[in-house]
Amino acid sequence: MTETDHDILTPEALRRAYAMFPSGVTALCAHVDGTPVGLAASAFTCVSLTPPLVSVRVAHTSTTWPILRAAPRVGISVLAEEHTDIARDLSEFRQLLPSGAGNG
Repeated sequence: MTETDHDILTPEALRRAYAMFPSGVTALCAHVDGTPVGLAASAFTCVSLTPPLVSVRVAHTSTTWPILRAAPRVGISVLAEEHTDIARDLSEFRQLLPSGAGNG
């Protein structure tokens, strides 16, 4: 999503998008200091269409969430079956940032 795409996020468009996610895995990603950081989350719920709000539950042991939470913008992608490898990569802890934070 680009910064100009917010105009197309009407309640109707969001309702259609959320309806396509009965259950599954999402990728939460952001650029932090120029480095891509992400994690996989299966607990994703629509909270409100107006304003557009979602709830994503992340394990309290996550070392990545504190970094993502501080980012000015976090992207959420709904992953399909063909994205199994991406979901697996995001769910495994790896050293990604010089600070020692990783995915997970």
